[in-house]
Amino acid sequence: MSTDENTPPKTTLTTHQTATTHQTATTDQAVATHQTPTGDQTDAADRPMTTTEAASSSPAPAQFLAQQRPEAEPRFPPQHQRLIDRAEITDLLDRYLRSLDEGIFDEAWARAFHTEEVTAVMPVGTVHGRDALLASVSQAMALFDRTVHLGTNAVIEIDGDRATARGAQLSTHVLAGGSGALFISAGHADSELVRTPDGWRISASSLRIAWTQGTPPRMATGPGTERRDTA
Repeated sequence: MSTDENTPPKTTLTTHQTATTHQTATTDQAVATHQTPTGDQTDAADRPMTTTEAASSSPAPAQFLAQQRPEAEPRFPPQHQRLIDRAEITDLLDRYLRSLDEGIFDEAWARAFHTEEVTAVMPVGTVHGRDALLASVSQAMALFDRTVHLGTNAVIEIDGDRATARGAQLSTHVLAGGSGALFISAGHADSELVRTPDGWRISASSLRIAWTQGTPPRMATGPGTERRDTA
């Protein structure tokens, strides 16, 4: 067989060379695409993202996600909410008794514990409205130098945005004037409460005295002076 018969056709060599050249060019182009300006090869993850790529991979806006989510359920289950309400009401009543001993009575004090239309039945009389209650409590507590108010045995019933609290109250007073005389009273304290945007507030209250010990102070009630038991 002659040498010409063993030599592949020129057309075959040309096709193979063309394919090889094309593959090499494609590989070089891919390598060049992932090279840094210094010639180091980098991973595609390190390549800066274009504006279009960044926009497509960014998380959806929060307001869009909120629209896609189903309507939110109540934050707390009903049984948990009742426990929270009981704790808040107990705290309100405890802070109220403590405030009587601290002796700071102003509009902020009245708003912190009572609704605007509160009704209070007290040993010194019945008052309607937050301003009237503030004036009455301020006048009554001015009769004492020091006091200690204790509340206990509170039974709290909650019905939605309304509640009742029934308990006992023991109050010890040191009369004003420096005599050191004591006046002690004990009774039953009932409260009605409502939930407001600012939290639970007392809408009605009554303190009915069961017994007293010592000499109560005299309290002015109009033109004359009448001897009245105070809280």
